[in-house]
Amino acid sequence: MSGRTVYFAETGFSTDPETPSGFTGIKAMDARGKVRVVADTGTYEERNNPDGDVEYGARDISDECRAQVPTGPEYPPMTYTGDVNPHPYATLPGPRGAVYVADAGANTVQRVDRRGRVATIVVLPPVPATITAENE
Repeated sequence: MSGRTVYFAETGFSTDPETPSGFTGIKAMDARGKVRVVADTGTYEERNNPDGDVEYGARDISDECRAQVPTGPEYPPMTYTGDVNPHPYATLPGPRGAVYVADAGANTVQRVDRRGRVATIVVLPPVPATITAENE
């Protein structure tokens, strides 16, 4: 919330007449309850895919370990790069009308300026995890 404006993320399809085919992005609601689109972060993700070159999954594992992992169409890939997957979930108003957006699908923090222009502030790195017999 900034002043009397509440910013919120919306993911998925909508009945919003401005975006009849669906909307993923940031909206704002003023004190009178009027809602407006601030930014279409879904389109930004489709056009830019900021984490598209980041490798996720089982990286840096031994050949012996890799040989024990089941493969096939019913299993997820061992490694993959970031795909187009917008999912904004949190907003934070910033200075000069900016809004910061946490996007779990894009693995980013974005900045939306007062004109609705979206920029990637940071691409979040993959989080390492150790898999052992005790936690598998």
